Amino acid sequence: MRKIIIVSLLLFVFGFSAEVHAGENEVERLGGKDRFEVAVNVSQKGWEDSQTVYIVNFLAFADALSATPLAYQSDAPILLTHANSLTGVTKDELIRLHATKVVIIGGTGSISQNIVTELQNMGIRDIHRIGGKDRYDVSANVANYVHSTDKAVIATGMTFADALSVAPFAARNGYPILLTRKSDIPAPVTVYLNKKSFSSTIIMGGEGSVGKEVASKLPNPERIGGSDRYAVAANLIREKSLPSEKAYIATGLSFADALTGSVLAAKENTPILLTRPDRLPDDTKNIIEEKAIRNYLILGGPASVTEEILNPYSDALVIDNQHSIEGYTTKPSYSPGETIEFKVHTLQPTFSMEVKRLGANDTTVFTDAEIKGTKQNYRKYSFKSGADWTTSYSLKVPGNWKSGMYGARVYDASGKEFYIMFTIKNASSTKPKLAVLANTFTWEAYNIWGGASFYGYKVDDGSGRTYGQTLNFQRPNPATNPYEDSIHLPHAEKFLLSWLEKNGYTYDVISEYDLHQNPGILQNYETLALNSHSEYWTTPMYNGFESFVKKGGNVLNLSANSIYWKVAVEGNQIEVRKDKGYHTLTKEKGGLWRDLGRPESKYLGVAYNYLGYGTYKPYKVEKPNHWIFKNTGLKTGDLIGESGVNGRGAAGGETDKITPYTPKNFVRLAKGLNPNLGGSDMIYYDTPSGGGVFSVGSLTFTGTLESDKDISQMVKNVLNHFNK
Repeated sequence: MRKIIIVSLLLFVFGFSAEVHAGENEVERLGGKDRFEVAVNVSQKGWEDSQTVYIVNFLAFADALSATPLAYQSDAPILLTHANSLTGVTKDELIRLHATKVVIIGGTGSISQNIVTELQNMGIRDIHRIGGKDRYDVSANVANYVHSTDKAVIATGMTFADALSVAPFAARNGYPILLTRKSDIPAPVTVYLNKKSFSSTIIMGGEGSVGKEVASKLPNPERIGGSDRYAVAANLIREKSLPSEKAYIATGLSFADALTGSVLAAKENTPILLTRPDRLPDDTKNIIEEKAIRNYLILGGPASVTEEILNPYSDALVIDNQHSIEGYTTKPSYSPGETIEFKVHTLQPTFSMEVKRLGANDTTVFTDAEIKGTKQNYRKYSFKSGADWTTSYSLKVPGNWKSGMYGARVYDASGKEFYIMFTIKNASSTKPKLAVLANTFTWEAYNIWGGASFYGYKVDDGSGRTYGQTLNFQRPNPATNPYEDSIHLPHAEKFLLSWLEKNGYTYDVISEYDLHQNPGILQNYETLALNSHSEYWTTPMYNGFESFVKKGGNVLNLSANSIYWKVAVEGNQIEVRKDKGYHTLTKEKGGLWRDLGRPESKYLGVAYNYLGYGTYKPYKVEKPNHWIFKNTGLKTGDLIGESGVNGRGAAGGETDKITPYTPKNFVRLAKGLNPNLGGSDMIYYDTPSGGGVFSVGSLTFTGTLESDKDISQMVKNVLNHFNK
């Protein structure tokens, strides 16, 4: 085993006209003079000792294809042998491992009885063979020993590549690998499938490998295909969102190197990519760029995979960061006592930090100066993979920091500044009656840093994409400056927080991230306020909200375009499917919530459509005798919200209207005067469980809370009614 340092010089024009500069990356190789030595080197890297060892014939790929899940289950390496004799290096490795049990995969035609005798002569008495009359029978017999879940992998038995590329993933998840013919399922495999009653299956390879006839007989088949073996391996990483910090690279022309490395790859939770010996196929190259894979372990010697093929990809297109100063935190929400890790880039030797709790007074709660500055570069596709910066500053959240929306202003000698936004949760058992939702998922949707947002795509890769489907939270977000963009995002959300504090209402801030992680969090409160623009919701969020309303919770919906797109969140990534396809992160169907059988107006009373987009108008009062207008003196036809502190009318930006799903007992209180039938519907209704819902159907409504006394009084009336 040896390590190689590869240095690359590339030029690449990125969305910000930045350049790619030299990068350095460590590439490890597990090689050997032949495949027997490769297998031994893999074993030595992964196992100090192992009582159990699996042995397969170095030529009989079909017998060996299904071995990885079982070997992983046993935490045992795979070694190779000739049909009639063990090599010296294999014997030596069995001794080093202190092996007491050997499992032979394949019948006596693959591994003869001579091997059994040799093993016995070495003092190994526990020898077990898993064979069969053919390759399909062997795969079913091996599968019988796998402690399988409710899913199995199906691959062709005629070539090795598809089954090998899926082997680490299958092993990690306890999925047996079963072999099939193209047009019919062999009898032993059919018997096994019927016995196990799997709920679903994964087909590896296109219809040229596993045909429609086979797929039609499988339970809930999901196909991972591609134009060739290299594309299939790449698509597995893409569609299953496999970890991409590191990849094993093996030749796609022979099975042995990848087979013996597949158990180690499973142990390290690392995918296998296939390559030609002297050049990377386009599909392999594209997934390396897309996932920003930086670390590699090459399986096999230079004859299998040359060192030169990874030269252009060893540092995965590093972008020279010439932005003045910017940064991010590792997650969007914290509790007192937790440590916030600030990851800051600056071109200056030092920077300063001022943390503010945003509200009526934007109170400074922490400052520090002369913090060591670091220039931090990033990579192509970092919008998806994350910036991956080092920590510049750590701050333990003091116990006296109140729940709220916070901004850390970082600035340096250049005169530039950048706001890093996060929220603080209330970790105590004492809660106020009101929770305000911070729209952290919508913040991320508008973040174009690193080349893509849910609204744009600036990566020059010829893909023709118009938006990023999957984004990463761990990157700077210039869209969240709380003093810019007063239409929505943090600046607009601050209007409500300021008004609440000035009028004596206590509240907690919970982020969309918090609601996603803990859907039951809303049960701690009597009222939930949606603030300005709460567009992107996950299934757990919607489930928690629905339960809250059904149990009598109140909703103060001072927002528009809310609960609109369904998103999936997993780890540091958020994904939207505007094509209404299935999420790669969760395998749930994506799209608009209303198209998925869960219309938002069923609970909010209103829903967004494009009519009135980008217009800003006041509302005209329709029901002045309703209790919400108490102490306003308003009459039918009066106008409210003509101009706010954001310089715009209360009804505007994006506007929501009543729909056929609006509860029948709703009352429309006022109507926005937006043109082209685009007026916001301000409505109220009582829920069957004793709660109430007040919706204004506008992004810009909160901007008039402090400038329009009638709107201020109306919201007071609603909150006092909810919290009585």
